[in-house]
Amino acid sequence: LMIQGDHGPVAFRNVSYLLTSDLKLEVSPVSYKAYKGSFKEIAEFTSLQPVKTGTTEKLTCEVLDDENDYGITYSGSITVPSDDTYEFVTVYTGGTVLQVNGKTLVDVQRGDAWQMDRGTMELKKGTYPFVIHNFKTASWAPPRMALYIKTASTAM
Repeated sequence: LMIQGDHGPVAFRNVSYLLTSDLKLEVSPVSYKAYKGSFKEIAEFTSLQPVKTGTTEKLTCEVLDDENDYGITYSGSITVPSDDTYEFVTVYTGGTVLQVNGKTLVDVQRGDAWQMDRGTMELKKGTYPFVIHNFKTASWAPPRMALYIKTASTAM
């Protein structure tokens, strides 16, 4: 935080701060299944034969061969270090469903979305499976998929 006050009077009131810490999560290698097609909802591709499968060390759209008209399912596990309320923030292009430990936290069934959504849940210290389904039909937007996880006392 930098305040430059050499151009005239400056006044502040009701200033507060929150000390944050790093969140020490462990994420397993992420498995993915990629599908080709112009999908309107996730159910249209999850029962199909994938055109590409594999694993990656990080959640990324770079596993795709095409930037448009695709569906992809990512799966893995997250180990959380303590009992807490966790906020899961997804940033994506297209439609997305995020499930953690079988609970749906985000459900957007639009192939042309360009947004960020959040879902929270109480978790005990331990390891939990996650699944992210994503599909994109909007040729005007580049593919993107990110997942951020935080608690009230951690920085994102």
